[in-house]
Amino acid sequence: MTGRSLHDTLLRVLRDSAFREQVLDQCDHAAACAHHPEWHVIRRVSKDDLTNMARFLARHYYTERIVRLFRHIRRLSPRTGRDPRLVLDSPQVQVILDHAVVGSRQTAENLMSCIEEYLLENDSAIRLQLPFWRDLVHYQVTMFRLEACREDQRPMHLPCRSASARIAEFEWDLPAIIAALHSSQELLIEDKKVASKLLISACADQQVITHRCSSSVQLLFEAADGTKTVEQLRQHAGLSKQHTEEMLGQMKAIGAIQWKD
Repeated sequence: MTGRSLHDTLLRVLRDSAFREQVLDQCDHAAACAHHPEWHVIRRVSKDDLTNMARFLARHYYTERIVRLFRHIRRLSPRTGRDPRLVLDSPQVQVILDHAVVGSRQTAENLMSCIEEYLLENDSAIRLQLPFWRDLVHYQVTMFRLEACREDQRPMHLPCRSASARIAEFEWDLPAIIAALHSSQELLIEDKKVASKLLISACADQQVITHRCSSSVQLLFEAADGTKTVEQLRQHAGLSKQHTEEMLGQMKAIGAIQWKD
């Protein structure tokens, strides 16, 4: 046993509630692990202490992501009275955290369902002063979900859209609204009631990137299913070879497609 092996085993126990139950309970899986010295150390810790540590880890993990990925909604909380970080204190979310597999898609989806309900429930007064409110909630929830879907880049011989990327359509010009929120400018919405279409992608470097999506980008992204060559994609989108390769390269750079060119 090394300090690193004990550290890695402890992290696995803390981040995965189902695995933690197997290790702590007297079950076949625990017996099979009995010859590993790490388990003997961990099983000396009380179940309550491990549960409390696991809850602390899960809460810290998702607090960081809520603060980072819902920063625009949190910036508006003095006007709306709704801060998604407060959802972590609700009894419903406490149950989710206690049964979390930290970083998994399912736990993220369970948490996002609670946050989305909290932000959108009885929001008519909010929409009177911020008519783009639901678009903004949809945008930030999408960012959170896509980050949870982020996957390692696999070597693909043909361009294939990533599970951690999506094209989303909005009634409002969200990039302009977000730019105003970010710079603390006076938010004049009269000229921002313009539909926008965005390509949102979670990169491997912990960033979620958003680009305005042209019709050409949409055609290429939706057609890139891992079965078409660059030439076939070019013909489908009606673009030049150079333009096709440039756009595919840009989408690859932000993690929207996987492709070993």
